[in-house]
Amino acid sequence: MANVGKRKAFSIGTEKHAVNAFSQNEIEHFECCDDDVITSGECYRTLELYGFLLAYASLQHDLTEDMTLACPKGTYKSKLEPAKQCTPCPAGSTTTREASTSLKDCFCKEGYEGNPLTGLPCTLKKCPPLQKPTNGFVLGDCEDSEKAFGSECHFLCEEGFELVDKENDIRTCLANGSWSGKNAVCRRIHCTKPPQPSFGRISCDKGDLLVGAKCRLSCLPGFIMEGSQERECLSSQRWSGTDAKCT
Repeated sequence: MANVGKRKAFSIGTEKHAVNAFSQNEIEHFECCDDDVITSGECYRTLELYGFLLAYASLQHDLTEDMTLACPKGTYKSKLEPAKQCTPCPAGSTTTREASTSLKDCFCKEGYEGNPLTGLPCTLKKCPPLQKPTNGFVLGDCEDSEKAFGSECHFLCEEGFELVDKENDIRTCLANGSWSGKNAVCRRIHCTKPPQPSFGRISCDKGDLLVGAKCRLSCLPGFIMEGSQERECLSSQRWSGTDAKCT
């Protein structure tokens, strides 16, 4: 094979490289040319290096752009052929880089499980059904069926109850098949006792001051009440009415 007598610029990915003249000895260690690339008595010398298809030609033949482009991410090629022959990875899978040269480089994407190399399809991982909290609800049909990676389930409490940890009002199905956060817990809402007015009295329902509990306020003889004489614990953890004042 004659020495390459000229310098040829070509593209690999986004970078520009140059092919210098190669001596006969430098080329000899490459394997023989494939029969299907022999042209007019002269052949292209090809070498696959880290997935890039490099071509060395005689003086009569130029390198073509298709022969020097690497396969993009998510595709591969198992033969030394133009990049336009790249094969996409199976559905739900991709590669970690450009210039992949085998199906074994394809792996399931985050949140998927399977094995492209063995023909096992990549399918979305699923999280188990969730239980509704006592005195609460779970929305999004999350109580009756499995949910795929990325799905969200929302939790609410019945009237008069609140979530113990409000960060657990939304739980997300993670890539490992588990749910984010912790089990939602609903507890009764209660109010703190209203302040007793100076020169006055306060009497509240016995037990915890839960939603609906009432407190009654009055003034000592000789004083006049300003504000609410009766107040009720609301679901907002506030008391109805206004603070009492004895004047």
